Amino acid sequence: MRIEINEEGIKILDNHCWRCGKKENITGHHGIPRCLDPKKNVNLPICLDCHDEINEIDLQGIFRFLYKVCRQIDDLTFFLRFDKWRKGTGKRRLSDGK
Repeated sequence: MRIEINEEGIKILDNHCWRCGKKENITGHHGIPRCLDPKKNVNLPICLDCHDEINEIDLQGIFRFLYKVCRQIDDLTFFLRFDKWRKGTGKRRLSDGK
């Protein structure tokens, strides 16, 4: 295995796909998605077929992750609104003498 290390990270220079072992149509695949803007990355040799499959899986994973984050934000927003309402209701009860 040959590797290259530079300011961008590590690049694996093998001539076969790390996923399926094919030696045709080899390209590079970033181990950490570029959209996450990593300071360093790992570039793996992978065939175009596996690259397409991995990107599809990554995209589905990103959508699932974003859905979970949005749900948590919605839950937190609901909790904060409820807590604000509850505190406001409690103050009114105290001021009404109840």
